[in-house]
Amino acid sequence: MAIVAPQGVEYVAAFFGAVLAGDIAVPLFAPTMSGHAERLTAVLADARPTVVLTTTAAAESVRAFLRTHPVAGRPRMIAVDAIPMTLASMFTDATVGTDDIAYLQYTSGSTRTPAGVEITHRNVCTNVLQMILAGGLDRGIHSVS
Repeated sequence: MAIVAPQGVEYVAAFFGAVLAGDIAVPLFAPTMSGHAERLTAVLADARPTVVLTTTAAAESVRAFLRTHPVAGRPRMIAVDAIPMTLASMFTDATVGTDDIAYLQYTSGSTRTPAGVEITHRNVCTNVLQMILAGGLDRGIHSVS
């Protein structure tokens, strides 16, 4: 699931929603960012998402961007802030393994075509543990990263 949206709480919800659903999140950016269309095209061609998560505010620009791509394999678009709350009751937990891919992190593409790096759930948890140990954090400290 590619997240093609402006930064904000909906972006974060889309990312964690994809991970919680057991899908591979592909955090990207809105196509309205000047000078980044070629990079976004390359990443979408490489990742081949079946779904693009966006917001209602960005939906039209994302839809217009997706129309420039071949119909075959074009991902479905979902505005995360337009999903009815009534669908929450239909959610079922996904079975996710420690070494399953949580998300793809793409390189900047400033010197070559962007390349995706597979980040597993183990990688994420190890990084959190490293932050706790390096920062001397305990249960009384709250942080967001």
